[in-house]
Amino acid sequence: MAHRPRLIVGITGASGIAYGTRLLHLLRQAPVETHLVISRAAEIAMAHEGPTKVADVRSLADRLDRARAAVRNLAVVQREQCGG
Repeated sequence: MAHRPRLIVGITGASGIAYGTRLLHLLRQAPVETHLVISRAAEIAMAHEGPTKVADVRSLADRLDRARAAVRNLAVVQREQCGG
């Protein structure tokens, strides 16, 4: 099985909800593995401000990553890529 490149989609606030959701919809047709990182603020905004449900957005991604763990993992990858 061929390795699919990974793409992390982060949603952190109200305006990011529409952009992130649309991007995840589009990426479902692409040969990429999507990881979603969604902040607590974005979850609260979804619950109070619009028709978009957190569970619906989560279901669009291949993987859901916790925000703090994702930031920590990105820092490790960055250090490795920079030789540090």
